[in-house]
Formats: sequence, C-alpha cells, structure tokens
Amino acid sequence: MDELKKILDGILLKSLEVRPEVRWLQRQHLRFMKENGLTTKKDADGFLYEKMYAALPEQEAQLTKIRFWRTGHHIPSDRKQLMTFGKALGLSGEEQLYLLQFYADRSDLVFDTSSAGDPRYQERRGGMDTMIREYLDKLHPMERRKYGVLSEDPLPSLRHIYFSQACEYTFRPAESDKRQISRMTSVSYGSELLNNTKLLGEIPRKTMIRHILLMCIPFINERVISTYLSAFGYCPLHAEHTLTIGERFDAMLLAILALYRERCLHKSPEECRRWLQEAFCYTDQYLRAQGQNRLRPFFFKTLEKKEV
Repeated sequence: MDELKKILDGILLKSLEVRPEVRWLQRQHLRFMKENGLTTKKDADGFLYEKMYAALPEQEAQLTKIRFWRTGHHIPSDRKQLMTFGKALGLSGEEQLYLLQFYADRSDLVFDTSSAGDPRYQERRGGMDTMIREYLDKLHPMERRKYGVLSEDPLPSLRHIYFSQACEYTFRPAESDKRQISRMTSVSYGSELLNNTKLLGEIPRKTMIRHILLMCIPFINERVISTYLSAFGYCPLHAEHTLTIGERFDAMLLAILALYRERCLHKSPEECRRWLQEAFCYTDQYLRAQGQNRLRPFFFKTLEKKEV
C-alpha cells in the first residue's frame, strides 16, 4: 500500500492550499467592486450586505460573515442565503450554478414530497431507481445469504445490504462482521437512506458519491461516477474541485481509481472488488488516524457509533 499512502499524503498536503473555488469567488468580488466604483473590500462587503438584506449593517460583526464567505473561511449556511449572496454579487445564471455546484458543493436542485409531478424529479428518480436495481441484480445468491437476505426480492433489504457492504469498505473483515451482526436490525440509518434514494432534501455531494461507489463497484471508474453525478445535478469529478473546507476529495478519488485501473486490468470482478475493499479499508484507517473524516470515502456517522 505504499503507492496509496503516497497518494494520501499528497492529498493531505494539497488540501492546505486555498480552494480554486474561493479564488473564483474573489475574482467575482473584485469585479463587483469595479462595477460599483468601490475602492476597498470592506466597502464592498458593506454594500453586499445592504443589497442582501435591504438594510445597512448596524455592527461590524454583521460584516464578518460576508468577509468569511469571500475569504473561504465559511460558506452561506443555507441555499436561500447562498443564492441571495450570488444575486447581490450580480452573478449570471451560469455563475450562480457554479456557486451552487462548485463553491458550495451542492446539487442544482432540491426536491421534496411536493416534487412528485416535476419532470426533472421523475427523471432523476428514475436514474436512482436504475442504479439501485442494477446494484441488487449484481448480488450473488451466496452474498444474499451472507447478508441474511432470503427472499427473492432483495429490495426490502436494501438498507441491510448497503450497511453491511459499507462496513466491508470501511473496516477490516473481523471488525466488519461484528458490526454487521449488531447493526443489521438497526433502523438508525433507515430514514436517511430512504430520503436519499428518493432524492428528497439536500443530499451532500460526497454522500451521493458514496452511494454511487457502493452501488457500482466493481464496475466503477471516473466516467461512471461523473455521469451519475451530472444526472443528479452535481458537478462531475474534477481534479481541482474541493470540498467546502478545501479537502481535495475528487483528486484523491481519481488517483485511487487510476491505481485501481492499473492494478485490476483483466482481472475478475471478484478480484477487483477485493482490491477495492483492501484499498478503501486502508484509506479509511489512514485518514481516520489523521483526523480527516471529511476525506474518508465511506464515512458516515452511523458506522462510528459504539456497539451496544
């Protein structure tokens, strides 16, 4: 795993750099200053606040969040606030989309239970249903028995299967088996997974990548992931794209996929999956030791809870 360690060390170092998306936002801020005849960034922050809230800032602290957005220390806390910020900056429609998908790492649209009749929702939901169906169709009968799925239709057991396989890409075999046994009847992750598979609410891009990885392995590559991401309204994989605090998650995943392609060319699907399990387990343990949970591809809080 020396090559994988080298990849991860390089990613951790690269993640300390300023986000390219923040540099882009700072260019938009400078353009805003020029268009409005403003000479200082502080004046521009104040004018942005006024445009966003139709009021003058009463305290200096009220400008702090505008400055933090510009410098990349934080991003707007919700979608409405983010779009209001972009509108105040005078961003075009294409630039607003970049603000959503790249700077804020979100999808272009958010659906809820009232979206059932929306053709865009129906199309995307169809794509998710297809991915789930193909995921379950790949299950060998021996795997079904391994996960305790005895019925002909594995769909009702999706949560059990998903959770168990997530363990396999996060923990070593002995620990993975132990966690599967104790969690198979847990419903703590059930509602979240249900909402995700129905594409309801704000689904983080990294969470969607985890779904795509888990459901498409071992037939996984950059094109497959990017195609699904684009179909669900997210930006595709890009080596320069970063998470909102600057982590180079895309670059890390692309490097792992390149190594996977090199190591598993002409090998059987089962051999490929075993290589990915070992690689992702190593990646997870290494990043966990470094305190880098946001970079862990299969990290989610349900797997971190202590056994009862």
